[in-house]
Amino acid sequence: MSRYRFELEDYHAVRKADIDIDGITVLAGPNGCGKSTVARWLNFCVATLTEYHQIVHERMMMQLRNFVYPLERALRSVRGGDSNEKFDIHSKIQEIYSIESEEEMLSTVRQIMSLVVAFIHDNLKNEGNGLEMERLLGFFEMEVVSGESVDGFAERLWSILSHRLDEIVAENRERYLNQTDVHFSEALKTMVDPMVDDYHIELSMDFYEDGSNLLGNVFNVPLMLDRSIYLNTQSLGRALDGDESRIAEMLESEDSVVPESVRRVASMVKLIINGDVGEEKNELPYNRAKRLQYIRRDGMRIYLKGAATGIISFSYILRLLENGWITEGTLLIIDEPEAHLHPQWIVDYARMLVLICREIGAKVVVSSHNPDMVAAIQSVSRKEGVLDKVHFYIAEEIEDGSGRYDYRDLGQEVDAIFDSFNIALDRIALYGSDC
Repeated sequence: MSRYRFELEDYHAVRKADIDIDGITVLAGPNGCGKSTVARWLNFCVATLTEYHQIVHERMMMQLRNFVYPLERALRSVRGGDSNEKFDIHSKIQEIYSIESEEEMLSTVRQIMSLVVAFIHDNLKNEGNGLEMERLLGFFEMEVVSGESVDGFAERLWSILSHRLDEIVAENRERYLNQTDVHFSEALKTMVDPMVDDYHIELSMDFYEDGSNLLGNVFNVPLMLDRSIYLNTQSLGRALDGDESRIAEMLESEDSVVPESVRRVASMVKLIINGDVGEEKNELPYNRAKRLQYIRRDGMRIYLKGAATGIISFSYILRLLENGWITEGTLLIIDEPEAHLHPQWIVDYARMLVLICREIGAKVVVSSHNPDMVAAIQSVSRKEGVLDKVHFYIAEEIEDGSGRYDYRDLGQEVDAIFDSFNIALDRIALYGSDC
């Protein structure tokens, strides 16, 4: 199993975070110290590396659909012509929204281009409208050639469109073959929420696999990581609201065949929540929406969105396990999982994370400011024999008045974390009463 290291410097509240990811990594510290920032950018970094080819693929497919859009507009604007032929071309254009293969998409786009140019050519020939050709010249941003025939216009339009299409193909082929830092930055932007993070600023960020930095002038894909999954209260809430996020897709049933180690952890989660999670499927042709349900052991069903928040917290992990998303190649990042948990369930949640690490081999990163979560992870990891793969970090404010923090590596010890938690007791003594 590979060992990872993530570095983030000089971003928001974080002056320097240099964290090891070997099994379970715990980030502790006060509100506003940048724990969530470190967790988010770790996810952005790993997700970009592991999904880079998919990002390039989606970019190319979008560019090809955008390429067809002006052809469709031009077709709609042409007056006259065979209405049946026009309808057939429109039907062909609709195919591009269901195609997933790049090869098939390119072939279909070339067919559409050929059909539209031929239709425009025939219409101009039959109508003999010079003003219509002049309008199309402007629309396709073509230079006016004095005395140009309809045949010449059509040939030139075909040549220009072919060149633009070839540029799209060449540009994305170059992205596939040459994984430069510029291409990484462009792909990274597709992961970032601009309402939360400043993706336009310069970041000092590095990610290592077994001592080798995967970022640089040319970046490399991790050998032993397949995906990054980031969970926080906001993303889970949006998933339950039916958005089309990545997490929402992961929660849908995929009838995955999972190994026995995953089934063991999933069974433990079901015992904790005294039930299971399933789907209600609406088979009406106009509404095939799926709604997750909590199914209590006695048969009672509750829509998961209306269940207790603690049950929801465990249910997400259960779905990810049973749908095959949490594997040995998964980096699971959870931001403050204890937010909605009773102290007893905080301990159960910590045990679940330890078993995900030990039984399945997934990497886990947790940000927390809860003493029960920190203590439970340390204690359960020691009992399960994986404490040597646990790393605790505490955010400590630097003394220059800037409000920025460095993350100190505590190894497997948690005393410094508990000393920071004791500040709350000092505040109680200051504000409260002995009576």
